[in-house]
Order: sequence, then C-alpha cells, then structure tokens
Amino acid sequence: MSNNYEIIQSKKDLLRFIKMDLAVRGIERLPKFYQIRKPIVHYTVLLRKVEYLQNVKHGFLTRFLCKIYQLRLKLLGAKLGFSISPNTFGPGLYLVHWGSIVVSSKARFGSNSRLHSCVNVSGAPVIGENVYLGPGAVITGDISIGNNVTIGANTVVYSSFPDNVTVLGNPARVVKKKA
Repeated sequence: MSNNYEIIQSKKDLLRFIKMDLAVRGIERLPKFYQIRKPIVHYTVLLRKVEYLQNVKHGFLTRFLCKIYQLRLKLLGAKLGFSISPNTFGPGLYLVHWGSIVVSSKARFGSNSRLHSCVNVSGAPVIGENVYLGPGAVITGDISIGNNVTIGANTVVYSSFPDNVTVLGNPARVVKKKA
C-alpha cells in the first residue's frame, strides 16, 4: 500500500495541482468566468491557492493574501456545502456535486480522489491514490485505505482496507477484488 501524500511547496507545484484538478474534469485550462459558471472548479482553485500561500515563505503580503483567500474559500464553501481543510488532498481532486462534503484537517488523500455529495471523512485516515467515495460515504478513525479503492454509496468505513478493492455496507466489507 503506497500513500504518496504531496503538498504544494512551490509555484510550479501549484500550477501542476490545478492542471491535474482540471484534467480529471476534462478541462485543459480555466474557462472564462469560471468563478460564476463553474463554482466547484472555482472552489478547487481557491483551495489550491490557499494551500500554496500557507506553505510558502511568510512575508506580510503573503499572510495578508492568504487571509483574503481563506475568507473567500470559507464563503464559497458555505454556499456549496464544502468544509475541506487545506493540505488534505493530493493533485487530481474531483468534487462531483454541490452538497455536504466534510473532510477532517487530519485526513490525507493521495492523488486522483473523487468525492460525491454527503461524504464525511473524520479522524485521521490515510487514503491512497485513485479513490472513489460514493454519495453518503463515511470514513472515520485513524485507518488506512489503499490505492484504487471504490467506496460505495452510504458505506461506513471504520477499519483499514488494502489496494484494489470495492467496499460496501455498514460496516464496510470487501465485495470485489480488482485485478
């Protein structure tokens, strides 16, 4: 189980994260007026900018800009129903729908995570790459989820799972192993 957790540490990283976040949506570059036309994309870009500003050298201007972006992120998150702490997701984040998505500040996701509405991640789980969380999925505790894992709708996960599986139910159990 490989959990390659990345954070944004440079302008180059910021641009790569945003490019990968757009690519999972099939978008090559930010469309005109994306702040109005694509609010979920706008939220993701703001999240990445906050991460960048929090992780780089802290001068007065950087701290000031960070506070402004944090406020904008919080307001847009309240509108969309998202409560996601910075530095929890690797590149390739795909938030599918507006609606309640709550992610603990202690959670760590690898690259290419796809989350549907009503997802709740609490505790300090370490979640691998290429993970799909269906609508209403709940992950709680200090657990580890492998790479290429599908967590079905309304599944409650409070124990660790290996790579390449599909889990369903309450409590979650493996229903399919991927080749």
